[in-house]
Amino acid sequence: MKNTICTLFYCFCFVNAALDPVLAEEADHKHDHQNEEKHLEHHEDHNDPGEHQTKHIQHEEHDDHEEALKLSPNQLKEFDIVINSAGPGVIEKYVTVPGEIVVNQDTLSHISARFPGIVKQVKKRIGDNVKKDEVLAIIESNESLSLYSIKSLIDGTVIHKHATIGELLREEDVAYTVANLNTVWVNLSIYQSDLSQVKPGQEVVVSQGHGQRQAHGVIAYLSPIVNEDTRTATARVIISNSEGAWTPGIFVTATIKIAQGEVNIRIPRTAIQTVENKQSVFIDSNGEFKATPIVIGKTNDKFAEVLSGLTVGERYVAKNSFTLKAELSKESFGDGHNH
Repeated sequence: MKNTICTLFYCFCFVNAALDPVLAEEADHKHDHQNEEKHLEHHEDHNDPGEHQTKHIQHEEHDDHEEALKLSPNQLKEFDIVINSAGPGVIEKYVTVPGEIVVNQDTLSHISARFPGIVKQVKKRIGDNVKKDEVLAIIESNESLSLYSIKSLIDGTVIHKHATIGELLREEDVAYTVANLNTVWVNLSIYQSDLSQVKPGQEVVVSQGHGQRQAHGVIAYLSPIVNEDTRTATARVIISNSEGAWTPGIFVTATIKIAQGEVNIRIPRTAIQTVENKQSVFIDSNGEFKATPIVIGKTNDKFAEVLSGLTVGERYVAKNSFTLKAELSKESFGDGHNH
């Protein structure tokens, strides 16, 4: 009996020793798991969105997962964002062509000597302004040796002179050319591809360059032939030059209005932004702005027709819509937003 009890005692000690490492490992694993849970709880508390500052423009995500930007009236003013109501308008079609300012040939005077003779006095020079009947030069006639005057036939400016003291002038010689530059011609080069669309009477805006002086006129003449060298026809516009700003010889650009038509919805092109490879506008819904794809019809350099995606009366961002696009772009690069 005593031997049996001893045997059982040794077996118990052996089994207990074998189980100790397993129990110890389970205890360590439980301890590590508790520490991990505490760490996660601390991490979640640290990332509480309430501790972060809100972005300058708030982002809202709706049930349809289309993101909207919410702006306050102060933010609209700060970013100079203009909101319009969609409505009808006129879309005008233009053709832009090069041109040159030239002297108005209808107000140009070529003045010759009435009789062959020697130039005795020169009264006027190139650039001088003259009045009608004002003396330009004094000539001594070869036949009678008497003196006579060459006079201007119009009010204008001397642009050419072929009279020097002692020079012999013949009857066919042009002694002076006087031009009235209160109006000038603008000769426009019309390419073959545009020729069928250009007609006399069409409105034209002539410009010396971007942001520089402009003048308005209409096509007064269209050449019936095409220049063999340039393959262009000439269209002529007469513009006022009372201030002398349009100097003959300078090159200009002209915009010809060749057509116009009424459309149901017209928006400025500044309203259109490309969002996710689609032409879109930002529609205003009670201060929330969402990029909405649209289909464009007729366009010019300022306006575009909207065929679908925007209805009459809907409010949309007409100016500085790029500010909203830039804010959406931040999200596409993982900048994050508040929901």
